[in-house]
Amino acid sequence: MRHLLLVVVGKDKEATRAWVDHNAERLPDFVGVAIIENLEQRPLSAIGNSFLTSPLCTDVFGLIHADVFFDSPLAKVSDITKQFAPDLEILYRTAKDGKVCGIVGAAMDAQRYWWGHSLPDGTEHPVSCLDGSTVFFRRDLGLRFDEGAFDGFHCHVEDLCLQAHAKGIPVVVPAVKADHVGRSTYEPAWQVDYAMYKGRLNEKWAGKEFQTT
Repeated sequence: MRHLLLVVVGKDKEATRAWVDHNAERLPDFVGVAIIENLEQRPLSAIGNSFLTSPLCTDVFGLIHADVFFDSPLAKVSDITKQFAPDLEILYRTAKDGKVCGIVGAAMDAQRYWWGHSLPDGTEHPVSCLDGSTVFFRRDLGLRFDEGAFDGFHCHVEDLCLQAHAKGIPVVVPAVKADHVGRSTYEPAWQVDYAMYKGRLNEKWAGKEFQTT
């Protein structure tokens, strides 16, 4: 029986195939996967909500970029003696407990990031906002992506995290080995687009202190 619906969004077939090649054999039986080749460049908020409101959705929902790799040998784990449970099991369990979680997020009080692969095995760390590359949460929490304000590829996850904080729902990064490639981050067009959506996020949550990646 499936308990986690994982929606993987890539820009094309090459991106989604790379994800399948790395992750397919690592998927636990309780995970159902929807692979989206986003050739039409649909907003990630709209993709997420379409699955959240679908009868196919399970009790826990995950939305990730196709350049996120679980149980990754690329992760710079500081202590090689750590013994991790499979990443998706940890993320599912954390979300099932009523938290919003992902593999990396911004610290509450400073401009630094918390990566799951930097944390001691079996621990988690609270964050202000998760990075937009991954988010997992329980469907019955009533959280939904804001398709009006975040009608592109940025800040829909950060906004959802701020919604969670407003409801008293913890937002955390658990100890996992996952890694995010994020090759587009430093491209000028990416930066311009992100700045526009970050401005919308700042406007929506004016008066609230928060940090983003």
